[in-house]
Amino acid sequence: MHKAKKRIAVALVAAFSITTLAACGASGGDSAAGSGDDTIKIGVLTALSGPSAIYGDAITQGARLAAEEINAEGGVEGFRFELIEEDHANNPDSAVTAAQKMLTVDRAHALLSSFTAPTLAVRPMACEREIPVLNGGAIGADLIGQECLYNTVANTATMYPLLMDYAVDELDASKVAVIAWNDEAGGAVNTEATSSCKRLGCEVVAQESHDVGATDLSVQLARIKSAKPDMLVVGSWGDDLGYIISGAHKIGLDIPIVGSDYTPNVLTITGPEAIKSYSAILDRFDPSVGGPHTGEFVEAYKAKFDEEPTQFAANYYEHVKYVYADAVRRAVKDGKNPTESGVLLASIEALVADSHEFKSLYGESMIIRDDGTVAKPVSIYRVEDGVLAPIAEFAGSK
Repeated sequence: MHKAKKRIAVALVAAFSITTLAACGASGGDSAAGSGDDTIKIGVLTALSGPSAIYGDAITQGARLAAEEINAEGGVEGFRFELIEEDHANNPDSAVTAAQKMLTVDRAHALLSSFTAPTLAVRPMACEREIPVLNGGAIGADLIGQECLYNTVANTATMYPLLMDYAVDELDASKVAVIAWNDEAGGAVNTEATSSCKRLGCEVVAQESHDVGATDLSVQLARIKSAKPDMLVVGSWGDDLGYIISGAHKIGLDIPIVGSDYTPNVLTITGPEAIKSYSAILDRFDPSVGGPHTGEFVEAYKAKFDEEPTQFAANYYEHVKYVYADAVRRAVKDGKNPTESGVLLASIEALVADSHEFKSLYGESMIIRDDGTVAKPVSIYRVEDGVLAPIAEFAGSK
């Protein structure tokens, strides 16, 4: 299943050094057009504060660039795009409050969401108003097969079986420990690791959870060490991942560690020695294998934000530039007004039913499945000389 190993310079070191937003509830800067019947309002609901803001900054920047480009070209079928940005700080209650504002006060026609628990919390509200929700960051298994929700990021249910196959075959894992966020996303990782071990013949010897944003994992890691595992599976993200890897290194838990995240902050927290134990499965956003539009996106992003784009910026750029733009085109083709209630959702549903090929930054195109997932390429990476280098590649998550 694994292709030949090759080294690709994935420049993520500077990828998340993002300018702080001036106000969390403001419209999307230069991308905002005036409100009116010719404006498609897209709510961007993500973490713009707290330990998860590193993702929210990339998400908003990718969406902003797409909206700016669309508006500079005169819109889509004459419809301009306006972004309405709100901060949920990776908190479901805050997400519900922000979504209520977007849907009832701002009257958004579509949403971009992120993080598993917040996305699950706001989805019913959007469905009730026939509003589509696109997610390109959250990977919880419960996001699959949900009405009104479409996911363009590889999911826990598709990535972790591949990761566990690799761990057993290449890392000789037989006794596995799991540490994860105590929310839906972390629970999904625990479930997938356990079921994969049952399938592969390895044993889960310890399972620990922790609050999002925890910096001291010494108690959980001590219990894990006492169980004598030969591999640690992490279902935590952002800086939390760095503290887990660093904490394991400090107590002499010198075993392979695998997960599904990486940011430059992780390397800062762990240092170059501790990070050597870590392997991550991630969306394989590789500009060198994308089409011409991928290179154009990378250059435009670098010119505007003075940094390399990450997969999160790419995913939310795709949402605005390709998915919602194509939904507007479909609505107009069908003789409907995309600003009217339910029209954009119906258009996306029709495109999905027709196996429509949306343009993608991960190659020439992507097809969204009926269950709201896509098959995108993923790779397993290690950090070498400060950058991510792929060590196993998969053509697409199944």
